[in-house]
Amino acid sequence: MGMGEPLDNLDNVLKVIEILTAPWGLAWSPKRITVSTVGVKNALKVLCEILPNEHVRVNLIRYHMIPGAAKLRTSSDERMAYFRDYLNSKGITCTIRRSRGEDISAACGMLAGKVKDAEKDEDKKNKKKSQQQ
Repeated sequence: MGMGEPLDNLDNVLKVIEILTAPWGLAWSPKRITVSTVGVKNALKVLCEILPNEHVRVNLIRYHMIPGAAKLRTSSDERMAYFRDYLNSKGITCTIRRSRGEDISAACGMLAGKVKDAEKDEDKKNKKKSQQQ
């Protein structure tokens, strides 16, 4: 988690899953493997084709509004429920995970934005100081 979008690197993700679950590897149960993704559509299709008989569980996590990213919106409760129900009807266990931390701007994806904003502010201060000297 937190090291980039895994489905942008699908080949290596699949290699790691094989090593983690193979008898010659670490022999972990596939049920113990979690791939956290924003849902890269084409890569998800490939993943579902490669792992059709594996138990797959999907946790939907609401997109949290990030200040300064006004073009992106969160899905409505109805749309989230529709997508959950659609996946469940296709045999994919799907739940909607309750959001935590949004009230204090600490939910998934929100902290990174605050860090980047703080870094930008610090860069501006340093630039201003160097210009004044």
